[in-house]
Amino acid sequence: DTARTQTAAATADASKAQALKAKDQARRCVEARQRYEAVMNSFRLYEEGPDGERRYLTADEIDTARAEAKRMVDEFCGAR
Repeated sequence: DTARTQTAAATADASKAQALKAKDQARRCVEARQRYEAVMNSFRLYEEGPDGERRYLTADEIDTARAEAKRMVDEFCGAR
């Protein structure tokens, strides 16, 4: 009986962990999609410096940011 109880508890813990992982994955997917849409729909992207000053990205940096945003969507949402 003790072995069965321990096995059942381990299975329940594994199920909880998997549910939390799926929930976290879904949240990350939503965030990645939002970031991707923002990056793709913005004409000018910038970084904020430590003093709060904006530094606008070059065309190459924008391309890199868009590619990275797409990669994150593919990673967290699966390539669709």
